[in-house]
Amino acid sequence: MVIKTSVQWHPADDQFFLPAWFCTFLNGATGEQMMGMQGEWQLSSDASDVLLRTKQRACERCGCTNDIDWGNGAVYHYPNSRRIAAGAKENMGKRDLTGYYYAIAAATLWGLAGPVAKHLFNNGVSALALTQVRQTASFFLLVGLFLIWRRRFLHVRLKDLPFFAVLGIAGLAMVQISYYSAISKIQVAPAILLQYMAPVFILLYAAIFMKERVTSAKAGSLLLAVAGCALTVGIYETDFFKLNLAGVAWGLASALFFSFYTLYGQSGLKKYSAMTLFCYASGFGAILWWVINPPNVFFAIKYSPLIWLGFAYIAVFGTTVPFVLYFEGLNRMEASRVSITSTLEPVVAGVAAFFFVGEKMSILQVLGGILVLIGIILLQRNPSPADPME
Repeated sequence: MVIKTSVQWHPADDQFFLPAWFCTFLNGATGEQMMGMQGEWQLSSDASDVLLRTKQRACERCGCTNDIDWGNGAVYHYPNSRRIAAGAKENMGKRDLTGYYYAIAAATLWGLAGPVAKHLFNNGVSALALTQVRQTASFFLLVGLFLIWRRRFLHVRLKDLPFFAVLGIAGLAMVQISYYSAISKIQVAPAILLQYMAPVFILLYAAIFMKERVTSAKAGSLLLAVAGCALTVGIYETDFFKLNLAGVAWGLASALFFSFYTLYGQSGLKKYSAMTLFCYASGFGAILWWVINPPNVFFAIKYSPLIWLGFAYIAVFGTTVPFVLYFEGLNRMEASRVSITSTLEPVVAGVAAFFFVGEKMSILQVLGGILVLIGIILLQRNPSPADPME
């Protein structure tokens, strides 16, 4: 029997990866790795397709071993193709659900880091210093982990270094500096709302350039999420006519940079793992900050042990872990869905501030949090129509 499907080569891991539904068909695996598969593998000349010649399974109805072409998810010459397709679709649904779990976990950790960051700012830590520490610490933390755990995660192609530089500087670094610049000129509430216009930009880009279908459920989820986010941050208390135009511009810029690193980062997941992607992006972003704020300037300020403990928390649980989870979510579902789900962050931040900082929450803010949750649930219950098995 000959089975054909598309394949992706991950040079960092020196492995070929297959769609999850394909592995499910072969041996019930839930992951994408083709490790453990039995049979004679043959790659096409451009490594875009892979053929598996195996006697592992034949047609259960007629027992034939004629060719089966799984190109683009279609099944030919297989009497039980509907059953196989149904099982594959169910597996893809589970993978999509896992993507939501990753995105929700990332947004939750980002939100919980908010009160810690506010404590640091209230104790004299600048936004530049915090950003500098979090990206530098993330880089060295991941490098150390790779050296102990999986060294192959450090392996990247030299020709891909410009990609990581762009992601780290134009993506991760710029989204943070633009956001903090917006906060310095306008109130926090409109700054957060402007940054979370990113899901709108991502959905528009995906619809226009990636031909992604904008379903009513996805549009409704986006509307609920953005409206809920606006209420959660208390946007109704903002006098828009008195907002600094430069601050508004920085806020919109942060949304654009947020959209950029989401879409650009997702393209890098075709070659590298989420951890490798974030590790090198953090490294290049850190280089930028140390050029802007040299070591002699940074270490001229003496921070207390408690401040360094806050730095450590932000670096691990407010940066490294959530960003890796965010990219893992991007690896499992559409960027528009991941970005909409990330609007949960200000809701978690508001709840955390209520319990740990003593800030008050109004009825409208609670309503905003409920709207965000409804939007995410609606999004999850309506999977993408662009299912490879349909």
